[in-house]
Amino acid sequence: MKHRMILLAAVALVAQLAVGFAATTHAGASVGPADDRQQTWPTGWWTYTGVTASTLSTLVTKDGARITSLQVDNPSVPTFTAVLVQNTGPYASGWWWYFGQTVAQVSALLTANSARLISASPYATPGGVRLAVVMVPNSGGNQKAWWWFVGTTSFLSTQLSTNHARMIEVDPWPGSSSTYLGIMVDNTGTNATGWWWYVHASVPTVSSLLSSNHARLVDLSRNGDGTFNVVMYSNTGVRWYWYVGSSPSAAVRRAGQQGERIIDAASYVVGGVKRFAVIEAQNTNVLSEAIWRIIGPTIPDGAYGFYLKQVGGPVLAGVDQSSQYEPASALKVLYHAVVIHKESLGLAHDGDTIVYHYNTADPTNPGICPDNFATTALTSLINADQSEMDAVDEFNDRLRSDGHWVFAAGLETPGAATVVDNRGGKMLFTDGPFVESKEYLAGFWIVEASDLDVALKLAAEGSGACNRKVEVRPFLVD
Repeated sequence: MKHRMILLAAVALVAQLAVGFAATTHAGASVGPADDRQQTWPTGWWTYTGVTASTLSTLVTKDGARITSLQVDNPSVPTFTAVLVQNTGPYASGWWWYFGQTVAQVSALLTANSARLISASPYATPGGVRLAVVMVPNSGGNQKAWWWFVGTTSFLSTQLSTNHARMIEVDPWPGSSSTYLGIMVDNTGTNATGWWWYVHASVPTVSSLLSSNHARLVDLSRNGDGTFNVVMYSNTGVRWYWYVGSSPSAAVRRAGQQGERIIDAASYVVGGVKRFAVIEAQNTNVLSEAIWRIIGPTIPDGAYGFYLKQVGGPVLAGVDQSSQYEPASALKVLYHAVVIHKESLGLAHDGDTIVYHYNTADPTNPGICPDNFATTALTSLINADQSEMDAVDEFNDRLRSDGHWVFAAGLETPGAATVVDNRGGKMLFTDGPFVESKEYLAGFWIVEASDLDVALKLAAEGSGACNRKVEVRPFLVD
């Protein structure tokens, strides 16, 4: 039987990966520095729980922050749960906080400071109900018509309607299951936004209302029966989450992992264990958000993060940047990209030795796995992963056992090519491929086949093994 030499050429496709994102403009109320729960500019933030007044003051100073949400945990000490935001940039504002105050004393402080409330926590003491409050100057970007009242839901609803206002915070009043402290601001003109408030709502009810209202939470407080009082605003694109039953550390960890900041927190105790109910809001710049939306939804568990910094320049993007990770095999992608780029420019070749940095205290580096490859040729796994190489090896073994094998080899990338043109006796060497194309020959097989049908069948098997298109050509014969 006559056998013909057939060339099976594997064709690699070079594809460009483009990441796109759309900037979203959020419609809604005008936002000042103190309206931090409505802002999504990236900023530093902190959440503390079970801290005394002196400790909290020290932390505020250390962090260069201000308190945006305050709750009294243990009235007898007292201790607090507090949410802080870095007091710089769009969040910069004068502010005050007080505790152990009566309603009349708070009113006097508001007048003296020409201020408005942004957070209040009523708590019971042997001397009666006292308040822990946070206030900001009611001037400049913070200036709004505003009110605060203590009363039933019916009374508060009347005040909201009369003043054309919206609620920004609602808290249960100690000793009553039907009385609340409500803080409200003007909801007309540039301050107007869609909003809703509910009291004594279960978690499933709150979730259902959020869905039907197309809203996000901006405030929550917990009642003794396990239900919640909430304020929600229309949401036109802000990524946000809320969680109940978290440990304090898990809540903070999760927010950082998701590129969010906690904007409100309610601590409570169940079975002797402290739990958190928290609201998180987006805390990423445009690039960080675009990267997170690629990574975050695809990872069901575990820890992840990223950090992108321009060499000699600023940090461009990042999520959970302060955490230390073991990148392991993920770091190989960087090595592969660098090698491929250098080979395309002719600055590296397959036989070159790879040098990488490692922990000098652990010179054998058995666990870190930054790249356990000896030469650049092996880093070309970007073009053929391990499963593909195994499949090609099996295909080659079948070619040999079935008598079809003649020769096979892989080819370097087009960047390593040199075009030689000696037409007319004028020697010319040109770096780079003969034809610029997104597709190029990545390798080839030379096989013996009895006819074209056999050759096409072998090509189909080879294409499946190497996961590339295969071009079939017979050799010219006399």
